[in-house]
Amino acid sequence: MATRVERAARSTVRRRPDLTLTRLAIVVLAALLAFSAVSNFVSSSSTVVRSPAATMDLGSPLVGESPDAPAGSPSIATDPTFRPVGATQFATVSSIVDGDTIKVDIDGTESSLRYIGMDAPEPDATDPDIKRLADQAAATNAALVEGREVYLEREVSDTDRFGRLLRNVWLVDDGGSYVLISVELVRLGYAQLSTFPPDVRYVAELTEAQQLAQDDGVGLWGLASPPAPVPESPAAAPQSTPQNLVGGGAAEKCHPSYDPCLPIVSDLDCAEVRAMDAAPVTVKGPDDYMLDAEEDGLGCESDE
Repeated sequence: MATRVERAARSTVRRRPDLTLTRLAIVVLAALLAFSAVSNFVSSSSTVVRSPAATMDLGSPLVGESPDAPAGSPSIATDPTFRPVGATQFATVSSIVDGDTIKVDIDGTESSLRYIGMDAPEPDATDPDIKRLADQAAATNAALVEGREVYLEREVSDTDRFGRLLRNVWLVDDGGSYVLISVELVRLGYAQLSTFPPDVRYVAELTEAQQLAQDDGVGLWGLASPPAPVPESPAAAPQSTPQNLVGGGAAEKCHPSYDPCLPIVSDLDCAEVRAMDAAPVTVKGPDDYMLDAEEDGLGCESDE
C-alpha cells in the first residue's frame, strides 16, 4: 500500500508534462510578441515621413551641386517667405548663354530666356577685367541652374525685341525655399540692377541684393569703375525704355493720360503701378490701362 507521500509524488510527476508544455507555450508567445514589436519598430524607423512644404505644389525640390560649379561656388541665400506671387510655368534649363540669358525646355520646345531686372557683363567685352567677370557670371549661372528644373514667372512683357522670353526664374532648394536666380546673381556681384518698366515686380529685392554686393565689394563692385548695364533687352513694346536704378534715369516716353509718368506699354495694372511706386495716379485723359475703376480721376488709390 503506497503511502500518502508516494501518491502525491506520483501525482506531481504525472502533471509535470502539462506544466512544461504550458511554460513552453508562454515562452513561444512572448518570443512572437517581441519579434512583432521589433519588426514594427524597424519598419517605422526606415520610413521617413515628410511634411509638405508650406509653398505651392511645384514638384520635387532641387538638390545637390552642379558638377561644373566653379571653385568657391556660391551657396544659395534663401528667405522662407520669399516666393513667386504670380503663376509659374515648369521648365528645364537646357543650356547657359551667358550671365543673364539661358535656354529652357518647355514641354519639349526650347526657347531663349532673359532674366528680368538685371544685367550681367557681356562675354565679348574687350576690357579683360569685365571679360573675366562675364565668364564668372556665366559659370555661376550654370552652377545654379544648368540642367535643373525651374519655374518661370512672367510679369507684364512676354518677350524682348530679340524674341527672348522675359521671365523671373525660380528654383527650389533642399529645404523647400524658393530662390530667385536674378537676385542671387546680383547679390554675388555678377550682375547689376537694370529694370525695364513695367516689369519691376522684384525691384526692391534686387536693390537690396545689389546693396549687399556693394557693401561687400564683390564682383562688379570690386572694380574701380563698375560698368553701366547695356540696354540690350527692352520689353516687347518698342516705347519701353530701360531704367538703370544704379545710375538713375527714367523712362523717356510717358503715357499722356497719367501723372506721375507711366510707361507706354501694351497693358498695365495697379499692382504693377504700385511696384513702380507710382500709385495713386491722376487720370487726365483716356484711361487706356483701366486704372480708375471709380471714374473719379484717381487711379490705384487703394490696395484692393
